[in-house]
Amino acid sequence: MTLYRHCALALTLGLLPLPGLATPGIGPLTACEVGVEVIVAGGTPQPGVIEADAAGMCIVRLPDGDMTVAPVEILTRASDAGGAGEMVALGTYACTDPQGVADGFPVEITEGGTYRDQYGISGTWLRHSADVISFTQGPLNSAQAQLDGTGLILAGPNLFTTFTCAPQG
Repeated sequence: MTLYRHCALALTLGLLPLPGLATPGIGPLTACEVGVEVIVAGGTPQPGVIEADAAGMCIVRLPDGDMTVAPVEILTRASDAGGAGEMVALGTYACTDPQGVADGFPVEITEGGTYRDQYGISGTWLRHSADVISFTQGPLNSAQAQLDGTGLILAGPNLFTTFTCAPQG
């Protein structure tokens, strides 16, 4: 069998990924992948499991057993959203401005790739790289936090300055 036929057979069987195509189970969702645990953004972010694909809309079972229909664009793989014991420690961080220009504030990193600000408003965060998380929804949308020991260095286009965030308690 020629090399061409080996490659054609491997591509047909799905053994070789094509450049530019998403590999199931890795990276952002590009289609409804049945059985994948996700975080549903919008309103209060909540976890769920994709049960079916209905004409490009994902049917997601929530923890209470209810079902919701969501476009793939508002879903994030739970494995990409972080969580207990992964990457960043859960808990409340006191964020301060080392320059003394802006007022400090607390941010609580919660389970399932979610967070709450000082007013209790929720948002979501994703693992951006090995030591950076990106806030993708909520009041810190578009900000990134660089892990720094047990704390975070928080910066972003919507923040007035760079904040240093230390774990509380």
